Amino acid sequence: MSIRVGLEKVQEAVEVRASITERYKTYAALSKIVQTTALVEHADFKHAVDAIYYFGGGWPSEGSKGRMERMLDNFAGMYRVLTLIGKGHMVEGHLIKKGIRVSLENPIVDVTLSDQDIQLLNEEFGMTQFGFKSRQLSDLVNDCVTEACILQRFICQNADKIKDELKPTAKAELGVEDEEYDRIVFLTKFQDKPERVTKKKNTINGSVEKFKDVATKRL
Repeated sequence: MSIRVGLEKVQEAVEVRASITERYKTYAALSKIVQTTALVEHADFKHAVDAIYYFGGGWPSEGSKGRMERMLDNFAGMYRVLTLIGKGHMVEGHLIKKGIRVSLENPIVDVTLSDQDIQLLNEEFGMTQFGFKSRQLSDLVNDCVTEACILQRFICQNADKIKDELKPTAKAELGVEDEEYDRIVFLTKFQDKPERVTKKKNTINGSVEKFKDVATKRL
């Protein structure tokens, strides 16, 4: 009985997804109309729709911000930080090309950090590992942003190495698909935690057996 109900729900999910895909064609047509007449990008149209539809928030959870509000809050926070370190012109210069002029009325106050401030940052947040010497807030934030950009480059380069080199090679050599690759990564990552690995293996084995049963007997 449980397999029958499960397959019914799978079929329903397939049908619902098909209806969504079909409606996307209508969405695309509406977008093309606006792109052609207003000379904007699809993303501009989509974000405008989202701004209205999700205004006030409440999705995907009750405490979620609206998409427009979240984007603008993110923009405002970024702009305040960039302005503090003397790079607010990057925002202003980009927007002026689009006919939008912005200015900051509540900048972050640039202060001189005390010996106590520096001691706290060193002891509580491990700032000594970076060797920062700046005592002016704007200089210290600029040092942190510069260091974080170096870190971001490392993250992106190595993420690309996994995506473009290591994962495809591993999948080809092991003869597995994405789902199985991800499972193997999980088991490898936590191989020093046998209880967690055993629990995951049992879950995988149970899922695989159920899949075989459904695939061979019911589909």
